[in-house]
Amino acid sequence: MAMASAEKAKERLMGDKSARHWRNRYHGIKRARKYSSVVGAAESRFAYYHLLERLGLPPEPPFDPAWKVDGTINDAMKFDIADYMPGDILVKTDRAAMANSLELRSPFLDVELAEFCISMPGKFKTDGNADKILLREAMGKHWPVEIRNRQKQGFGIRKGHWKESEKLQRMYRDFLEDKNSALYSILPYQEATKVIRQNESIAFNMLILSIWASQKYS
Repeated sequence: MAMASAEKAKERLMGDKSARHWRNRYHGIKRARKYSSVVGAAESRFAYYHLLERLGLPPEPPFDPAWKVDGTINDAMKFDIADYMPGDILVKTDRAAMANSLELRSPFLDVELAEFCISMPGKFKTDGNADKILLREAMGKHWPVEIRNRQKQGFGIRKGHWKESEKLQRMYRDFLEDKNSALYSILPYQEATKVIRQNESIAFNMLILSIWASQKYS
C-alpha cells in the first residue's frame, strides 16, 4: 500500500509541483551547502573531529563510501543506511523495544520499499526548500495539520528541561566538575571542561561517558 501511494504521489509530482506550505522549513539544507559533497554534509551531523585533537584523542578516519557517489540526496540516504542507522538509531530502537519485551519492526525499512525510494531521483525527496516531499505528498492527508506542515523533527531528549532538575545538577557536579572524576583519567581536565561549557549536547555526552568511566575504573 505504501509503495502504491508513493507511485501515485510520484505521478502527481511529475506533472504538478503544487504549492507546499512547509517550504523553507528544512533547516539542514542551508547548513549542508557549506560542504563540498553530500556525504560530507551528512557525516557532519555527527562528527566532532575538531574536538578530538583538543582532547588528545586519535583522529577519526573520514567515512569512505562503499557505493558510487553521485552527489545527490541519495548519497545522504545511503550514508544513513551504512552508518547512522545501524550504528545509532536502530540500536537505540532495538534496546528500548527489547527492554519492554517488544519485537519492533520499522515499516519504512521494508527492503522493497527502501530500494524503490533509493532508486528515485533526489528531486522527489528534497528540492532545496522542502524535505520529505514524496512522503508528505503520499501520506500528508492522513496526518494532523501540525504534523503535516512542520519541519523534520527527531526524537531528541529534553536536555534543557532536565538541567532544571536538582538531581541532574548534582550529577553534573559530581561527574563533570570534580577533578577526581574517573572521566579525567581518560581526558585532560582543563580542555574537557572547556568543551563541556561550550556545548550542551557534548556536556550531556560527557556526563554519560563519566558515569560509565566511574563504573569501569572505580
